[in-house]
Amino acid sequence: MREIPRMPHDALFKELLRRFLPEVVTLFLPRQAAQIKWETLQFVDKELVMNLPEALKRIADVVAEVERKSGEPEVILLHVEVEASRKETIAGRMFEYYALLRLLKKRLVLPIVMMLLPVGDDEIRLRVYEERIGEDVHMSMRFWQINLRDLAGDVYAQRLEPVAAALSAVMPTERRVEARLASWRTIVNNERLTWEEKCYLIYFTDSYLPLSVLENIGEDVMSELINMKEDFLYDPYHIGLRQGREEGREEGREEGRVVGVRLAIEEMLMARFGEVEDEWRERLRGIGDEGRLLAILGMVWRVEGVEELPW
Repeated sequence: MREIPRMPHDALFKELLRRFLPEVVTLFLPRQAAQIKWETLQFVDKELVMNLPEALKRIADVVAEVERKSGEPEVILLHVEVEASRKETIAGRMFEYYALLRLLKKRLVLPIVMMLLPVGDDEIRLRVYEERIGEDVHMSMRFWQINLRDLAGDVYAQRLEPVAAALSAVMPTERRVEARLASWRTIVNNERLTWEEKCYLIYFTDSYLPLSVLENIGEDVMSELINMKEDFLYDPYHIGLRQGREEGREEGREEGRVVGVRLAIEEMLMARFGEVEDEWRERLRGIGDEGRLLAILGMVWRVEGVEELPW
């Protein structure tokens, strides 16, 4: 079975949030999610760049503008940060993000941080950041903290929600084989997901809990898991070719491959950088050499900006 190169951690989670942000927020913060008109969701993090002396710096992981169903304010920002290393400083950084977002967008912010390292605290809680002068509190800000590594993976794996099933791979589990099997069955059998979404969620779970680390797996179970992984292989090139064969059918097999690689590049660019500007789409459409396109595809995860690709 061909192994696909692993997507960088930050890109992996950012794509999960871009594809399934309403489901993620509903899973962990159902009361807040129920107040949002999800059909108005519009990602705006691409706009949030600071021009520092040494470089352009993107402010936050994922930021979206949404409307509320009722009450004031009508429009807010939803900010989700993913933290995998510096838990001691996260509160101060969440305040800095909040302040910058308020300054740049002039809207109230619902801040959420998803912790990917054990915290040993309440699984989901509202944290408070304070700044004091002596004994007096002069400023405070609240944000939601979701401690994924402190949640019960076995419980989430059994839920019939595909995103909960996928995220269970990040959580500790006592029965890892049963959790993996249940989560993949939930994803594969869900009728609302597209084939590509199923591919991505299977890939996400396998990135955090690969089949290679599972022990004492029966032959029948291993066979089922391998078949599911092969049937829903998340490979942007493979996915692009599948789409490209349809779009390029009339032009012949070779043109179908070229169209497929273009689609794969667009898919990866959106996952890496958000919405792709028309300028780069036009450049992409002007490239007809499959080898050159494959070279661009292989570099998408290595560059810091679209302009760095070998156009």
